[in-house]
Amino acid sequence: MAQILADIHLIEARVGRLAITSLDSSTIITEQLKLRAFKKYGVDSASYNRSYQFYSTNPVFMERIYGQVVKQLETRQKKKNYKGI
Repeated sequence: MAQILADIHLIEARVGRLAITSLDSSTIITEQLKLRAFKKYGVDSASYNRSYQFYSTNPVFMERIYGQVVKQLETRQKKKNYKGI
């Protein structure tokens, strides 16, 4: 889950930097890139959403996961590996 979340945050940041004026277009691009990330990790959007909902209602677990997300993003930053997917 932490790897997927790290990729999703990078995806959202990348799309945000594109300065797309159409909200629909940026949403479509973001969702397509998220689907690629899900495929990369062998999950579908429904499974991801169920997991995210579970973790978001269990703050202790979510905090642990985001600790891992931060570590992964820091590691990628040191390696200059921002691609995510």
